[in-house]
Amino acid sequence: MILPQKELLRITNTGRLTSLCLTNHRIIEKKGTGTNYKPEEIRSDDYVNMILYPDAGQQLTKTFIEKLSKPVNLIVPDGTWRQTRKIFRTEKILHSITQVSLPKEDNDFNFVRKPQNDFYFSTFEAVIRALRIIEDEEVYKKLKNVLNEMITGLLRNNIKSRTKRE
Repeated sequence: MILPQKELLRITNTGRLTSLCLTNHRIIEKKGTGTNYKPEEIRSDDYVNMILYPDAGQQLTKTFIEKLSKPVNLIVPDGTWRQTRKIFRTEKILHSITQVSLPKEDNDFNFVRKPQNDFYFSTFEAVIRALRIIEDEEVYKKLKNVLNEMITGLLRNNIKSRTKRE
């Protein structure tokens, strides 16, 4: 996960929560406008490297995953939708990595930040939707429960949130 430095302080940032729930996971902190990490921190020759990006043409599907010869290294830019676009635009290393988007489906999640459209998700939600495809339904259900608990806690403590997309 590539996480802008500003996002580390936001109470609504779900990228940090993602890192607490996954075992094979790493956060790369994006500081300022330059690249401050090595290519090998992002991609690995032992995996099929993919970047989860909302505007990608290739959809992440079970059929697509089944055709791969190696496990998936899923790279996820974290932050607001504007920040993630900027990360992709400014980080040249990401341009050579296969971009995948999530299939369009109804959104049955609660959310904290209002998305620009119905198919943009919080980082945690995007990751668990991707893992549902890459891994299995059981992983999805467990992680969805964690996300719902977080949102319930934020709502209970009067953190501004919306429960349905308008």
